[in-house]
Amino acid sequence: MKNLLIIISIFSSVNVFYSQAIVSKWPNGKIQEEGVLIDSCFIGKYKSYNEQGSLIEEGEFIPASYNNVFVKGVEGSGIDTLAIKKDVIKNASVKTGKWIYYSNAGKKIEEGTYLPQSYIELIQTFNPENSTIVYNYNKELPGTKTGLWRFYDENGILDYEQTFVNGAREGIRSEYYVNGKLKAQGVFDEQHFRKKGIWKEYDDKGNLSSTVKYDNQGNSIK
Repeated sequence: MKNLLIIISIFSSVNVFYSQAIVSKWPNGKIQEEGVLIDSCFIGKYKSYNEQGSLIEEGEFIPASYNNVFVKGVEGSGIDTLAIKKDVIKNASVKTGKWIYYSNAGKKIEEGTYLPQSYIELIQTFNPENSTIVYNYNKELPGTKTGLWRFYDENGILDYEQTFVNGAREGIRSEYYVNGKLKAQGVFDEQHFRKKGIWKEYDDKGNLSSTVKYDNQGNSIK
């Protein structure tokens, strides 16, 4: 629960918006969030911290709109997507550009770029009382990862790199030893969370040691 909120307000009669420079604090006095609120949404540069004062995430938001928010899973549902968008974007913002995430210990754990767009995913549930399908959705927009993302271990050492296309893992994944040398490289199946196709494996000096082929079940083929 936020204990202290420091607000600097700027009102513009031309654009009709209310901007608040926010610095919220934990009960122990440590900063919890820093950013600018416009119409109750964080817009622009943003940082959040844990209760010990360590930076947890930093990046940038842009306003959510009909042009950068899309609804997934609507095929054949007859759902009014405009109504869903209107419900979500009125109090939402979208992650964009480079974001960095840190562990509670202050170590970098993930970094990469978000497209300036996001998706609302419909979740189907079956109502046995009247034998109908009900569609629900989360109003919190997750962001859409793109390009090369880097992931680190608990000590802040590079663990692996993965390419994302439109929010999904796609293309080559590169795994590393703690000394920074390439350990393995190949295609990763995100849907089933396993290796597929041909992978190259290296020793801790960066020399190619073997080439392994994986079947559709993620099992190595000798």
